[in-house]
Amino acid sequence: MAIKKYFKIYLYLIRFFFIRVTTYRISFFIELGVELGYLVWTLVFFNVIYSQVNEVAGWSKDEMYFLVGLSVFSFELILALIFVDGLRRLPQIVNHGEFDFILLKPVNSLFFVSFGAPYLSGLLSSLIGIYLMIYSLIKTAVALNLINVLSFFVIYASGLVITYCLCVIFSSLVFIFPNSYLLVRVGLQVLNFSDYPQNIYKNQVLRILLFIMVPVIFFTSIPAETIIKGVNYSYLALSVIMATVFFILTNLIWNKLVKRYSSASS
Repeated sequence: MAIKKYFKIYLYLIRFFFIRVTTYRISFFIELGVELGYLVWTLVFFNVIYSQVNEVAGWSKDEMYFLVGLSVFSFELILALIFVDGLRRLPQIVNHGEFDFILLKPVNSLFFVSFGAPYLSGLLSSLIGIYLMIYSLIKTAVALNLINVLSFFVIYASGLVITYCLCVIFSSLVFIFPNSYLLVRVGLQVLNFSDYPQNIYKNQVLRILLFIMVPVIFFTSIPAETIIKGVNYSYLALSVIMATVFFILTNLIWNKLVKRYSSASS
């Protein structure tokens, strides 16, 4: 039962995180303050925009709150809880020779790099994200139906897989470029394109990039649009196809590039 085994390992990793929090309380509260500060800045940014216009790309202020809430929830809890902090540290892990110990562990190396460092400092911000989504649904009186809700979860799950794969691909470049700290940050910054309604991107080259080449648009932008504006079946199908393609591609890239790793003892 491999799934059960890895689930138990992950629960132990979360437990270790809470032990670390009790040891370094000041650091935890500083991180929490940074996350809340980012959330406040995001809300101020959108409120300034909507103080000048009534709509942005066909989205009202109350509708935009759903996208903002989903983005906050996704980045502060889902990404951090699952994989971002571990993959973000991969250049450091490789350059300090710590990857040797990961390869020696009786678990999949990609699993441990991805899930080995849960980051729960954004938990409070993620709850605010949920509040913003509920607030938006109430204010806009969106009529939810089963098809839209199911489509939302399919696209969102696909977007999560795509986002994870992109993070792995960008991070794994450290095996080619050992000092590629910047590449990892670039990979994370690309995710910001999903913070905005997809129809603000008018340039066809940019749309091909965001929907096909680096399809981060399926992480929060398209799922939010599915709830607020209704399901687009072309986007639904494309999200599943892209998730499948990137999942296969990412495993091939990771397994190939890991073989390039030179042990710190060699």
